[in-house]
Amino acid sequence: MARLNGDEKALHNEFDVVRLKELSIDATHVKVGDIGAIIVVFKGDMYEVEFVNNQGKVIEILTLHAKQIEKIDGAGSLITDLKRRKNKNV
Repeated sequence: MARLNGDEKALHNEFDVVRLKELSIDATHVKVGDIGAIIVVFKGDMYEVEFVNNQGKVIEILTLHAKQIEKIDGAGSLITDLKRRKNKNV
């Protein structure tokens, strides 16, 4: 799969926080409604999305089509949210 080059536009961008709308048959550790972050944007409206658990550990990385995910506006960064949670527990 080819990555999107700098001149091309995509529906979503790297580091966008998204919700899983449709479950891929390849998924074993995530379910519809889980939250992830786009880590790679490919041509053809395809995205590599990383899903993490509450401790910030990666539980699954899936290649998904745009129709399978929806952007969560105003969600901020998953990494920032996890760091904030971790600091509250200290």
